[in-house]
Amino acid sequence: MLTESESAVFWQIHFSHSKWEYNYEVILLKIRRRVSIRLYLYSLFIFAIIFAAMSTLIISYRTSISQLNNYYDITAKQNAKNVSDVIDGDYVRNLRTVVESEEYQAIRTEAEEVNDESIIQSYLEEQGLWEEFSKIRTHLTDYLGNITTIKYLYVIAYGGIDADQDMYLIDDETNALFEIGYYEQREAEFEGKDLQNLEHSVLNHSTTWGWLYSNYAPVYDSNGNCVALVGCDIELTQVLAERRKLLLLMIGWIVLLTAGFIIASLFIINRLMVKPLKRISDKVKDFVPHEGITRDDENILLTDGFKTIEMTDMAESIRTLELAIVDYVTNLSIKDRQISQLNKLSTKDSLTGVGNVHAYKAAMGELGVDIKSSAFSMLMADINNLKVINDTFGHKEGDKYIQNCCKILCDTFKHSSVFRIGGDEFVVLVQNEDFIERHTLYAKLKLTFDSNFYNEDIPLNKRYSMSIGMGDKRDDDVTLDRMFRDADRMMYDNKRRLKDIDVQSLSS
Repeated sequence: MLTESESAVFWQIHFSHSKWEYNYEVILLKIRRRVSIRLYLYSLFIFAIIFAAMSTLIISYRTSISQLNNYYDITAKQNAKNVSDVIDGDYVRNLRTVVESEEYQAIRTEAEEVNDESIIQSYLEEQGLWEEFSKIRTHLTDYLGNITTIKYLYVIAYGGIDADQDMYLIDDETNALFEIGYYEQREAEFEGKDLQNLEHSVLNHSTTWGWLYSNYAPVYDSNGNCVALVGCDIELTQVLAERRKLLLLMIGWIVLLTAGFIIASLFIINRLMVKPLKRISDKVKDFVPHEGITRDDENILLTDGFKTIEMTDMAESIRTLELAIVDYVTNLSIKDRQISQLNKLSTKDSLTGVGNVHAYKAAMGELGVDIKSSAFSMLMADINNLKVINDTFGHKEGDKYIQNCCKILCDTFKHSSVFRIGGDEFVVLVQNEDFIERHTLYAKLKLTFDSNFYNEDIPLNKRYSMSIGMGDKRDDDVTLDRMFRDADRMMYDNKRRLKDIDVQSLSS
């Protein structure tokens, strides 16, 4: 036997675990029942509208950005090509040779240190390169002045795909001459790219020049060699700001239009579907058939006032069903009610009030038909010491003993069907909430009966005790036989455990 403290811990653990499982299932069931069709409809429409709005926003924004990118791509490529077409490639080749020389680089360094451009101009005049250089430089300056979308236009020496620096050969007149021959680190966006064959313009960012959209056109000499590149940069700082404004404007309009459409849609849904469904639901809930009900009962659904054909048809169908139920209830005869009462009495045990053997057989027959889809267990119980009590205290006390044993059984399994199938034999069909907590309830019942059996402080006829056994259904069961055998074997194991007890000594 368990000590008092061990029993307390046992029941606390098992009862808490079973209670949590039961509460979890009940909560889920309540949530499912409380979710209305209105919530489903509203959620569906709101989700559909928001999804459509966001899809429209994304498609529209991406389309507009794609068009802008395409415009700037064409602008950068075409203008770079326009300038490269008018530049003499052989001249640029000769200029590059001079500019790359150590002599020029020393002169460029000196000119930059003293901030004197005339030094470079004089040197280029000595080399016979200044006149054409000045002509190209002026052309770049005029081109930039006429096309305001271009930020920078320049000529750089072609350094190949793997170059990490680019050297300026010719720039517009706003830039100092000593920048000619200046090597600049190639931007990360251009690394590993062949600048003379860019398929699309490149968006790049420089700490010096800002956000630029750049493309290049090659300059070829008379031998067909690419000697330089004309670079065209479109400044995108303002363009990117305009993109953000466009995105915010589109989001604002989408939000306003979506909110308005949602409000209008919910109003229409509520008027045409939700309110009529709620009206039908409320009337169906209020409709309770009872003896004496008539066709004029105020809780019978009326079909006027519905604004759609579907709702009117649904209301008429429900009203027809309600009227049929009213007619059925009204036409029930006294004979039918008496037969129903007799059938009820014929299935009830006269001593204990629980189901008798006839009710038991009927219940087992129903379970046997659909055993796979039913959730239940079988508990068998046999009263202990009944013969001794009858012999010692008389059959009247024996009947009271049977009634009190049955009461303990019923109080423990409150949501299950209890049957008396013999003088001292009972069967409990464990179902519903009891099925969820069956093992906890079984342990509690066994502990109660065992405690009563061993309690020598009360008379024997008050020690209400039964031997019990429970069998659970398995997934492969197609009949009830195995469940009965398991419950019966467990019950008689408990019975044999008490068999050697000297009952007469317990009663002394």
